[in-house]
Amino acid sequence: MSGGNRGFTLIELLVVLVIRGLLAGLVGPRFIGFIKPSQVKTARIQIKHIEQAVQAYYLENNAVYPPSLDALVPDFMEEMPKDPWGNPYVYTCPGSHGKDFDIVSGGPDKSVGGSDDITNYTTN
Repeated sequence: MSGGNRGFTLIELLVVLVIRGLLAGLVGPRFIGFIKPSQVKTARIQIKHIEQAVQAYYLENNAVYPPSLDALVPDFMEEMPKDPWGNPYVYTCPGSHGKDFDIVSGGPDKSVGGSDDITNYTTN
């Protein structure tokens, strides 16, 4: 280049765009594959926290479980989280799976009762 012009040529810009496109096509799908397992792990952790709050409520209220998860806010939890898919957790007391209470997330299909549910009574 002569003169004081500094910059990129069209060819250089196209090469950079092609390289970025190849990287996105090769690396992007690998990262997307990590999203679902991390959401499941997040739901399991949230269920453990809710379970601990329910137990604390039980101990402080004369061996009576809360009527709903909303009863835990604000004394036992700052706020009631939604599951990673944006749905509220389902609380049932008494529980029907060998526990005093059940806490369930519908999982990725967002529907309680499927094989992908995340619960406090299974280790799926």
